[in-house]
Amino acid sequence: MTPFQHNLLPGILLACMPKSGSSSLSKMLGNLAGVRVASLVPGWDIREQEIDFKILEHQLLQNVNQTFVAQTHVVCSSTTRGFLTEGALSPIVQTRNFPDAIVSAADHHLVAGHPSERVLFPADFLNWDEDRRYDYMIHFMLPWHLKFFKSWILYEGFRSRWVRYENFALDAHGTLLAAVRALGLNEDDPYIAAASQTGDASERVRFNKGVSGRGRQNLTQKQLTQIEDMVALFELPSEYLGYVLHGEAEGLALPS
Repeated sequence: MTPFQHNLLPGILLACMPKSGSSSLSKMLGNLAGVRVASLVPGWDIREQEIDFKILEHQLLQNVNQTFVAQTHVVCSSTTRGFLTEGALSPIVQTRNFPDAIVSAADHHLVAGHPSERVLFPADFLNWDEDRRYDYMIHFMLPWHLKFFKSWILYEGFRSRWVRYENFALDAHGTLLAAVRALGLNEDDPYIAAASQTGDASERVRFNKGVSGRGRQNLTQKQLTQIEDMVALFELPSEYLGYVLHGEAEGLALPS
């Protein structure tokens, strides 16, 4: 990979799981002074959202007294890590516990998903009963979620850049402020103060249901066991199991 030759501000990479609240956080960060919303990929639908070198270079060249935030479903590969190491990108990593992410993804495809996102789905997917849709999403989506999560926890700065849906749904403004601090942005930005006083941050959070814990309420015990078995196969560190399975971060040494 060719090293970047620039002395401009790094872009903000919002590396995220689907249905983790990342669309809302991206918009909120984009409301800050000197931050614009951008994309680092040439297309979406079923394409893996690997960062395009030329698009990244083009975006960086526009970072004169400003930066950008790019919401991207991307794992922390050696290539992605290289962009971070070279100072081209500064990450925020947004996640959601796996049972809730599965249920929310099924809801998304039922009520709002674009047909191009379902091109590989069975033709009658939308007519299936709820349990069958959940079974499909566990097989179809969970392997990528596991790959995403395990790749990012191996990133040495992960915990200081980790945003959890569970916190975001409860306190969007507080989560925004924590992200701003982690990124070294201006904590006194007028938008942050205005959002705190008017509730604007919470109004901008776009959720299907906006409720944590729906996964364990809606999935069968067999489905939950299947998720647990797949997590065990990936050998995630034990300290993260409470989070990925239940949305609980207690016991993790996290920045205040």
